[in-house]
Amino acid sequence: MNKERTLRFRHDGTLFEAVVTYNDEPFGNVRRNHSVGWNVTLHKPVTMNCGGDYRQITSISAAMIYAYSDKFHRKHFFYDDSPDYRPTEDEINIFPLAVRNILYHYYNAERIKHYADKIAAYEKMLDRKYADQLEDLRQQRLALRRRVRSGEIDSKTHQKLYTPIREAIDDLKYRISMKKQRYASRYFDCCRLKKPYRVFDPDTLSDREIAQMVRKDNSEVLTRSRSPKNHNEAAARSSHFP
Repeated sequence: MNKERTLRFRHDGTLFEAVVTYNDEPFGNVRRNHSVGWNVTLHKPVTMNCGGDYRQITSISAAMIYAYSDKFHRKHFFYDDSPDYRPTEDEINIFPLAVRNILYHYYNAERIKHYADKIAAYEKMLDRKYADQLEDLRQQRLALRRRVRSGEIDSKTHQKLYTPIREAIDDLKYRISMKKQRYASRYFDCCRLKKPYRVFDPDTLSDREIAQMVRKDNSEVLTRSRSPKNHNEAAARSSHFP
């Protein structure tokens, strides 16, 4: 069943208001080409999609695993902001995950964009660098097709000449892809900015600390040493990138 919760808390004097949408259907009930998950959208102090987690079932085998595996059959997302609540092994409490996503995206927004732009520029440079080489191989492939269509060579000869060209194209594309992947992995891990490049790391917060932030509406839970005083300070600190 699709559900929606309003999330409101203060962190270092800043009021955050967001909407969490989620589906609490057990994973075992999810069928092929359907999904189950959650997402959080921040509305105050700024409007920002802070992401979430969706489990997309794209194959029959994946649907069978979720339906019959003891590990996944009863597992489901739910929302509980009680500081003393301890989820069972079948429950994934999205409340602390949503708060961490909000703080991660809010405080690190400038750096996320900076390093994403840096990666995009590197990928464009690679594409330009290898464009002529790829185009030359493609032209060789087209010329070979024209020769077989004109009857200049038979299909057996065509296949013999075509295979090394195709392998060269695939190899070059793979090497380009791996270069891009290695460069991106300098700064991001599983689509999240690596900790050395973050202004603030919400993974240092325990679930209890996060629950207390919701309970203490006007008090600061964390000390200055563990987080930026406010977003302006975070932006100032993030202007000096490593």
